[in-house]
Amino acid sequence: MRKSEQIILGFLLVALALTSCGTSTRSVSSVGDGQLSKQQFIQAYKAMKEYPLINARGTLSLYVDDGTKELNLPNIGMRWYLERDKGLEVSVRPISFVEVGRLSVARNEVLLIDRMNKLYYHQRDARRSIGSLITFAGMDPMMAVAAIQHRPFGFVESGVSALERMRFSREKGGYTFKDELRPGGNSISHYFDAGLNLVSTSVVLPGKGEALISYSDFVRVGERKEMRPIPTAIQIEAKSSEPSGKHIMVHFALEKVEVEKQQEISTTPQADYRSVTLEDIINILRKL
Repeated sequence: MRKSEQIILGFLLVALALTSCGTSTRSVSSVGDGQLSKQQFIQAYKAMKEYPLINARGTLSLYVDDGTKELNLPNIGMRWYLERDKGLEVSVRPISFVEVGRLSVARNEVLLIDRMNKLYYHQRDARRSIGSLITFAGMDPMMAVAAIQHRPFGFVESGVSALERMRFSREKGGYTFKDELRPGGNSISHYFDAGLNLVSTSVVLPGKGEALISYSDFVRVGERKEMRPIPTAIQIEAKSSEPSGKHIMVHFALEKVEVEKQQEISTTPQADYRSVTLEDIINILRKL
């Protein structure tokens, strides 16, 4: 199996954890009108709380060009449950309420189920496995987890603490935090709007490639003003500048969210289902 095909599935698995959703009020407020100092920004950002649980539905579009062929899966309907830092479960439903597959991630395990053919793929130690699949974009597992949960990150840590180590500058209508391993070398940049919403992240490896993550259409669920707004449109894009020319894009458009409906996430395969390989899963994706 080609390395590029492994990368396809790796991005599909990690990207599905994105924290996005919808039935709520749109966030248009600003904080300090883009004039905060670095310390004021960090203090204000720390004061915002994250929604710990998201139960939503929406669509996923996936595009992959491995340099020799293309894979395009637009507007696949799905529902998913995410419990921050604990796990997620995604139900793939291309036709309304009919579930054809499910992705579950918890306890560092991944379980993919094909209900139509009664097949499953089970991967333990998923964090290390996924990490080995996405290195061409310059992102390690820590960075990938932070990106899909809409959190800033640096080269060694994620969350607000990463911002404290980064260079800060005020831009027109927002703020930028940037970190470089050395001048002109690998770099990470985060851009925040005047409302302190993280709207874009880039990871650049000169001569190798870059990963770009963008977030938009921010909302709050309910009337809780202390909650950090979450994006309902998210796009993850990775490009290789090497001769292979690999290009991956994952786009999410999500709506109708609940933040209190808790459920159990299971990574135990069903007894009457047959185990398959990663290559089998790739072939199933190509037929969607």
